[in-house]
Amino acid sequence: MTILLDPLTPFASPSTPQGEEAPAPKLWANPPRIVDVEFRVQCDSFVCNLHKGPNLAGIDRVTGNLVQLFNPRRENWTSHFRWEGLKLIGLTQTGRVTIDVLNINDPLRIAARETLIKAGAFRPQ
Repeated sequence: MTILLDPLTPFASPSTPQGEEAPAPKLWANPPRIVDVEFRVQCDSFVCNLHKGPNLAGIDRVTGNLVQLFNPRRENWTSHFRWEGLKLIGLTQTGRVTIDVLNINDPLRIAARETLIKAGAFRPQ
């Protein structure tokens, strides 16, 4: 007879089946598996947040105006941005400022996008 116990349980329950293996009770769910591509995307978001910091706005390099950053909860992405190959292009003041403040077209980030495209995990549209 084999009884599998949870390491935190000091003894077997009297209802443990005899003659067969009893499954160990699970106290916690398994952590979600993060594949390499998902990890890179999460890191990229982290890098964006580091560049953003406390900034809610920036200066548009074309007009010199102080402009709020793009808010994905309130604004339409395609109104402010478009992809040109691996680079993100700002179509409006909001788009340009967001790209500049978040440093979205940094050469290392462009290289990361290229890797994600090759892995089939990212498709600029």
